[in-house]
Amino acid sequence: MTQPHCPHHPTCPGCPLLDSPYAQTIEQKTNSIQSLTHKTLALPTPDVQPLPADKISGWRSRARYVVNTSASTPDELVGFYARGSRDIIPITHCQAHRPIVEDAVQRLKPALFESPLLPYASFIEARSLDNQTVHLILCLRGDISREDALSHLSALPMEEPNIKLAVRLGGKGASIGSGETIHRDALASGDEQVTLPTTGRVLSVPTGSFYQQHPEQLTKAHEQMLSWLDQQHPARLVDLYCGVGAHGLALVAPEGTLIATDVDEVAINAINENSNQNKNLNIIAKAASDQNVAQWLSEHHQDGDVVVINPARAGVHTDLLTWLIQNPPSKLIYMSCNEHTLTRDLVRLERYGLKLSAINMIDMMPFTQQIEALAMVEPDVTHTLVKDPITQDAFFETTSHNTPRVWSEGVSGIAKAGGITTWHAVVVGKTPKHGQLPQPPEAQDPATITCSRIHSDGHTSAISIEAHNLTSDADLRQRLRAWGHPIIGDLKFGIKKFNRHNQLRHYLDRLLLHCHTYQSEDDATQLYTEVVPGDWPDIYKVMFD
Repeated sequence: MTQPHCPHHPTCPGCPLLDSPYAQTIEQKTNSIQSLTHKTLALPTPDVQPLPADKISGWRSRARYVVNTSASTPDELVGFYARGSRDIIPITHCQAHRPIVEDAVQRLKPALFESPLLPYASFIEARSLDNQTVHLILCLRGDISREDALSHLSALPMEEPNIKLAVRLGGKGASIGSGETIHRDALASGDEQVTLPTTGRVLSVPTGSFYQQHPEQLTKAHEQMLSWLDQQHPARLVDLYCGVGAHGLALVAPEGTLIATDVDEVAINAINENSNQNKNLNIIAKAASDQNVAQWLSEHHQDGDVVVINPARAGVHTDLLTWLIQNPPSKLIYMSCNEHTLTRDLVRLERYGLKLSAINMIDMMPFTQQIEALAMVEPDVTHTLVKDPITQDAFFETTSHNTPRVWSEGVSGIAKAGGITTWHAVVVGKTPKHGQLPQPPEAQDPATITCSRIHSDGHTSAISIEAHNLTSDADLRQRLRAWGHPIIGDLKFGIKKFNRHNQLRHYLDRLLLHCHTYQSEDDATQLYTEVVPGDWPDIYKVMFD
């Protein structure tokens, strides 16, 4: 395996590990997942098995270049943003892109440089999933009409039959998945056809829809999933965060049933179209948010279904975790692009008797710091850590005696008014080790609130809070702001600039402010404890590390 060479490294931030031997990068990524799972999960965890890529250059099926409209030559026309700025680094050749993709971009540059479209060009997107045809899109912004855009596109001197040209009109910041896409060939749809090796099924991927950028590694992932399923294609499969249905169509058996859901309506429409192309498959699909899909899933799933889940970096929404806990699958295969949120969700599942039984590190993006994990979770009939009286129906929604919550949607856990409540929160800055929250003059709540620091990375802190007679979460949030340490993501009492720069912290979703214990001051024996999400100090250390 030859180490790739790039003339733009290290100026270009795209492949920061390119100086390291490939085997060393695999070891680093594998150890990263290993350390997270070993120090966080309570049950013995399996060793992480690496799945390195066979193709470590020319693997990337999609390019997304920034257009430098003030370039003086075609060679300087496209590039990538420098890390942390909007400065454009000119790129003459990217070693990570598939050659057919890179060649199409290089052919476009001199044509675009002389075109009236140049002042409006924002990005160039090119993708080839079949490694034969390239779909190339100019993303435009500014005041250009649909008619002029199509006219100038048609005039571009590019007649290569394997390059399908289009423009996307998205206004300011036109980018993938937004705006109207207009194809130079009026009969072209922009959809790409992919044949999945594990089943031979044809998958239709619409323009702008997500698909793994390293298709060969995706095939490896599907082969690993099948090995965990004893090489048996399941007759029934539930595909959560399904996208265009790549996992489901690669796994479910002939004449089988695929139950698929995603928030993206375009992706669900593609799945239904794929149902028409694959007649030997029963597909039941729904576009819905995580909060609204549990009842629909309950109507269609059966006990013992296999579940595949591939969420975005934020991980699995608590409502879907609740559904999984209430309807444990025979096997749950979890593919994740964020090892931190994967670990967080594994902790939650483990506490309700669903244990990690196998885990892989899949190198989807060689020489980048991106880590992809593939985990299998199964019911553990011999061990459970849940010993408290809270019911599954009350999970994240009510107290154990079904008293309605009185707090805002930004709070999770028990959160009863009055009494003695204990909380955890993620706040801005490094807090003192221990202290009592100040009471602003405008605050009407007489509560006494003390805080203790659990962990801090210098920019953010995890804190434990004890409140006596608190009647409003707004008062708690307001006092934290007055203390100088508002909750991350708090839209009313937070710091907007800090929230923008810490989007990854949002993978804790509502758990950024979590009430986990309530005790009545009138009756000390009346104690309710919310065990989810588990061992908070360990979880927070994982998030900060």
